[in-house]
Amino acid sequence: MILNIVTNTPDYVLEDLYNFWATEWNITYLGEVAKGIHEYSMVPKEEDRVLSIENLLELGYTPWNLRIR
Repeated sequence: MILNIVTNTPDYVLEDLYNFWATEWNITYLGEVAKGIHEYSMVPKEEDRVLSIENLLELGYTPWNLRIR
């Protein structure tokens, strides 16, 4: 899964993603794809894992700052 997150602090986002899901997901920062939009790759360590929008909202990300492809 690729996450595009609008942020001025991509390192903090990576740290939050890693702290919250590192046991279940392999997480990689892919870089800035546009001004202020940063791309992260999340690959489940097990095939039956799903990431929900609710989980991202719990981290404090607003819905209009998230795009999942």
